[in-house]
Amino acid sequence: MDSPVSPKDLALIFPQISIAVLAIVILLVDFLFGKREKGATALFAFAAAAVTGWFAAGLWDLNGAAFGGLIVVDNFSIFLCMVFLAGCGLTIMLSPRYLDLENAHTGEYYVLLLIAALGMMVMASAGNLLTVFLGIETLSIALYALAGINRGRAASGEAALKYLLLGAFASGFLLYGIALVYGATGTFDLAGVAGALARGAGAGPLLTVGVVLLIVGMGFKASVAPFHFWAPDVYQGAPTPATAFMATGAKAAAFAVFFRVFLTALPALRADWAPVVWTIAVVTMCVANLTALWQDNVKRMLAYSSVAHAGYLLIAVLAGVEWGGPSLLFYLASYTLMNIGAFGVVAAMAGKGRLNETLDGFRGMGYRSPFTAALMTWFMLSLAGIPPTAGFVAKLYVFAAGVRADLVPLVIIAVLNAVVSVYYYLRVVVTMYMREPETEAESAAGAGGGFTGALALTVCAAGVLALGLFPGPLLKIVQAALLAAF
Repeated sequence: MDSPVSPKDLALIFPQISIAVLAIVILLVDFLFGKREKGATALFAFAAAAVTGWFAAGLWDLNGAAFGGLIVVDNFSIFLCMVFLAGCGLTIMLSPRYLDLENAHTGEYYVLLLIAALGMMVMASAGNLLTVFLGIETLSIALYALAGINRGRAASGEAALKYLLLGAFASGFLLYGIALVYGATGTFDLAGVAGALARGAGAGPLLTVGVVLLIVGMGFKASVAPFHFWAPDVYQGAPTPATAFMATGAKAAAFAVFFRVFLTALPALRADWAPVVWTIAVVTMCVANLTALWQDNVKRMLAYSSVAHAGYLLIAVLAGVEWGGPSLLFYLASYTLMNIGAFGVVAAMAGKGRLNETLDGFRGMGYRSPFTAALMTWFMLSLAGIPPTAGFVAKLYVFAAGVRADLVPLVIIAVLNAVVSVYYYLRVVVTMYMREPETEAESAAGAGGGFTGALALTVCAAGVLALGLFPGPLLKIVQAALLAAF
């Protein structure tokens, strides 16, 4: 780590450098174009995400470590970076009309989306516990600001404050856990921690407490129970397109860190942490699905749905690298498409002065906006895991990985929870097609998300269909990514 920075180091982190530089450029672009040309800012932000994705794709199969192991570039991290940037690009496409209606269209919004994506990319590429913390804090600070960026809504400010306070609390747990792991093993490096444990060094109460605190800190970022209480309020209060990115990109980044830390640095302690994660998975699935049954606000329902999906993803973590790794990556890619699509429809339902986030706002939507209702139906079916959607294939792969890893009782609990979840997903569909609007205002609500929003929703729907019918090509990619990285 004392060696000077080499051109190879800079080449390996060029995607992170590019998105950071482009975010700064967009601030200047926003200043030059002024408030009348916010569409130009959104266009530049989308181009920044696309260009960064192109740079990241260029690093495929170029496995290596930069800055003395602080950053690890492998196909695992590159694949996840592509997922983050795709989610960022889709979120940008969903945003212009919604922000115009809410009078919250500022250039900083798009810069914060790009900075959040930067934090996610650092997390996925972390080879050191300090890099993990740096990436998490970069992501978190951007998301705190995004949650409260609509200063005209009290709910947005409340969401930002809750997220900030609880996020800072969770970061304290995470940092303390990192410190204890360092105290026990003498290193922050993930491979170094694994090596120390393989030699029998560091085992003891100090390391045990450190690992528990890591689970708490990462559990908050992944919004698993019982560390999920912030998610419904924050998701409801934040601007809906930003919520879509929080629920997908942030969760994917959290599970990338969870997977890499526990299966790279701490496999020797699997007998200690696996029962804890097993219990958290059960509590997460049961609490989230049962609570979602009673939600009348669609954003809160999707928030609890997001928590439930985190429980399913923990099965992939417990299943290990060989079986769980490919299913985890496939699930994260599918989940990004279907969840951004679902939140995108909620954003498209917004009208001037009304957000239409409750189930009542969806009454009769199948007749007044048949295209948008059809898309929402498709995303609900995918989230419920009904074929031939990507959600069905993703759940199938995760549950199959759990069976192969001898986690049959956990898989049975997950399947039962998936059956329960069908009720609240189909409840939205029934409301759209079998409930008439009670007022003329409701009948006129839902003007659509504009051209870019409709295009983003169409891309999400097409992706959900493609991965549902033809999962083989993506599964081969993620299997190759895991073989090269672990």
